[in-house]
Amino acid sequence: MSSIAKIYVSAIVVIGAAVFVTELARWESQDLIRFLCYLALAIVASRLKVALPGISGALSVLFIFILFAIVELSLPEALLIGCSAILMQCLWNYRQRPKWHQVLFNVGGIAIAVVSAGVVYHSSLL
Repeated sequence: MSSIAKIYVSAIVVIGAAVFVTELARWESQDLIRFLCYLALAIVASRLKVALPGISGALSVLFIFILFAIVELSLPEALLIGCSAILMQCLWNYRQRPKWHQVLFNVGGIAIAVVSAGVVYHSSLL
């Protein structure tokens, strides 16, 4: 991996970790049962893939549950659901385990994406 790529991966991991810690410090749950149901569904959905014609890979069903979590739950709850589901998607039942920096990059990337989408969705400007 080139030095530019290492810097980019490190930046995503560090920013994602900072976002994760900052948002989880603001944890609040209006309905813990609903949160746990969303979490369980998102973890199961993270293993489901949909093959689309014309695309060389498969699309995960997880993004639908993350969008629902952003709309229905608090931002820290949606973040925890997204990061937990991506972690399970990376580590659960794979023939070849991904490297640790790949897992950290994926979790950091989803943390940044979930918080960005949540901030835009809940923005008073919209």
